[in-house]
Amino acid sequence: MQDLTGPLKGHSFGNLLTARLENIYGGQDRGIDAERQLFGVEAKVMPVSLSRVELIAETSKKNKIVGETNIDLRIMDRNYDKEDKIARIYFDTRADANPAVLEEIQEAEKIVISAGDLYTSVLPHFLVNGVKEALAKAKAKLIYVLNLLTKPGETDGYKASDFVKKLLFYLDVPGRLDYLIVNDNHLDREILETYEGEGQNLVEIDEEKILKLEPNLKINKKPVVRYLKKEHLLRHDSIKLALAILKL
Repeated sequence: MQDLTGPLKGHSFGNLLTARLENIYGGQDRGIDAERQLFGVEAKVMPVSLSRVELIAETSKKNKIVGETNIDLRIMDRNYDKEDKIARIYFDTRADANPAVLEEIQEAEKIVISAGDLYTSVLPHFLVNGVKEALAKAKAKLIYVLNLLTKPGETDGYKASDFVKKLLFYLDVPGRLDYLIVNDNHLDREILETYEGEGQNLVEIDEEKILKLEPNLKINKKPVVRYLKKEHLLRHDSIKLALAILKL
């Protein structure tokens, strides 16, 4: 749900709910725990950092985009230039890792970097002070679930190797990534054409380039996608994906 208008435009209902609960319970970690209980989520849900920071993106033409929402919605800006790609992201101030998260990283058997918006949901975790160091020390298998589609304004034209290259740059721990899970389902051309009309393209798996970046990376190809016809949504199948991860 992301069709809100006015000052709430661009904010998902989930983000707004999280922010409201954070205010009610007096802290980001307590607000997230209240949300977990509200929806009956059994797993632990922890913010990677409790620091107050603003995400900033710098483009190839040295323009700055301040704030996650503005980065997400940059294609709606009337001055949007498709050729002005996102070059890097950073925080406006130092962000320290949540100590509880660092403990979980050390105790984990598998750590999954899930699919999501590359510059606003995935890579910012590695900007948090202490996260990369914890991952370097951890014994857990590190698994990256590749996005199914590119995103307009963020990853236009990206192939699988582009996603992996960016991840490795921000992870900054050579040889640490163990597995890459990619979808190998056959997808109907009609479905893909609809997404292409919205500026989203299927991520091409250029395996040779990926292995040049990370020679020991194991590429795991599995049929892990499902298409929800009624909602016109192409998504990872949570059950199939979970099984693929558990088998690694």
